Amino acid sequence: MDAVIVTGAAGALGHAVEEEFLAGGRAVVALDRPSERLDALGEQENVYRVPVDLAARAAVQDAFAQVDALPVTPS
Repeated sequence: MDAVIVTGAAGALGHAVEEEFLAGGRAVVALDRPSERLDALGEQENVYRVPVDLAARAAVQDAFAQVDALPVTPS
């Protein structure tokens, strides 16, 4: 399944972008700092949450390794 990656997914703008993609039938890989809001997003169908601090290079590399292991194809 094709998916899009949304950074800042737990914020207001990121959440709005995520909803647009979901409404269009796309899966979403939601990246954001660990939080309850991100956890809640991950409970939605076709949303794959990946908690990450995008300011930390090693954390970003680990996050994209997690993305690569998901059952979706980021496009």
